[in-house]
Amino acid sequence: DKLAAWECALFRNIGPIKSSALIREAVLLSCALWGPIPKDGFITFIKTEAVKSDLKGYCYRRAGWRRVGYSSDGKPRFRAPRPAAWPHWSEWEWHGDRGGKLRRNLEAA
Repeated sequence: DKLAAWECALFRNIGPIKSSALIREAVLLSCALWGPIPKDGFITFIKTEAVKSDLKGYCYRRAGWRRVGYSSDGKPRFRAPRPAAWPHWSEWEWHGDRGGKLRRNLEAA
C-alpha cells in the first residue's frame, strides 16, 4: 500500500472493557514505546464479513479514528487521530491491569 504507517492488523475484544478504550490504550502504549508516529499514522482495515455488528468499524470511530478510503481488496481503512501532544503514560486512565508487557516496560524504565 506504500504507506508509512503502523497497522493494527488484528483486534478482538472478548472482555468487559469497551473496545474503544482498548484501542486508545494500545495507541498510547505504542507511541510511548516506539516514539514518533510515522507519516501516515496508525491505520487499520475492517474485514467486514468478520464483524457481527451492522456498524462496521464502530469501535474505531468511538476511539476517534476516521475512515480514509479502502484497501485494494475493498476493506474500509481507518486512521487514528494525530494528537497535538501525548500525555505522559503515568497520567493515563488505566483499566485494571491493562497494557501487559508494554506497560511493565514503561513502569520499569
